[in-house]
Amino acid sequence: MADDDAEWRFTPDGEPADAPDADPFDADPEPGSPSFENAFFVLLGVAATVAVFAITFL
Repeated sequence: MADDDAEWRFTPDGEPADAPDADPFDADPEPGSPSFENAFFVLLGVAATVAVFAITFL
């Protein structure tokens, strides 16, 4: 057995042993104004959902 096989490669949480302690997903998102493209796709999703419910239940 090689010497490097004896060392832990992952922590119990499943992260690599040499990973930094700071989790990038813990940071709060920065506020900003929504772009037209993002707003368009949100409204498209709302319209599609309403259409599916209207077709299904009416």
